[in-house]
Amino acid sequence: MLSPTLDSQRLQFDVAQGELWGSWCALQTPILDDTNPAGLYSCAHNWGFSSNGTTCAQTDPMTMQTITVSCAKLELCGFGNGVCSCTKASCVGNVSASNHFDMVVAPPKADGSVSALQGGVNNVHFTKQ
Repeated sequence: MLSPTLDSQRLQFDVAQGELWGSWCALQTPILDDTNPAGLYSCAHNWGFSSNGTTCAQTDPMTMQTITVSCAKLELCGFGNGVCSCTKASCVGNVSASNHFDMVVAPPKADGSVSALQGGVNNVHFTKQ
């Protein structure tokens, strides 16, 4: 939880998803984005992908060889919006990308919204059991 504020019953805070994935990110091998000259790194190739709904594949543009890749890894390592931030030396959890929660707390519940990484806003409802 980042930057929490509580004003009367209004609770606001951010959650950096990359922080939750930090240990996993640290296990990933940084891969140079060889499709763009910017010198960016990620934990997956920036080759695009195809999916049949169950498995994902990427095609190496140099060799045209198709490689099966975990769909979950591609989502987590997505360029620009992934949970990992990589340099040539290592990958770490991307704490700059966060979801913003804005809620009204009235125990035993809290209702409000979350602004997601991809820009969408969703309603959220928490209830203490």
